Amino acid sequence: MVTTSSTELLISLKEQIEVLAEEVKRLSSANTPAVIKGFQGLADFLGVSKSVAQKMKNEGVIPYLQYDRVVLFQPDKVLEASQTPKYNK
Repeated sequence: MVTTSSTELLISLKEQIEVLAEEVKRLSSANTPAVIKGFQGLADFLGVSKSVAQKMKNEGVIPYLQYDRVVLFQPDKVLEASQTPKYNK
């Protein structure tokens, strides 16, 4: 049987977890760039070498936009695509 103090403790812990989850979400969005520019930027974002980043783009793993010689990547799509088994750490 759960006592009142145990119930209050569980509610308090749940509230603290929700506050922490919101703070993590806020901090992670603040550190995410609006757009990733170039292969070096992609490599830095993913924590891989520049050649691996270029290979991921060339193999079609990472979606991209290209304007003349400038290659741009959307961070949310990069994170989603980088979860493929071949490149997932």
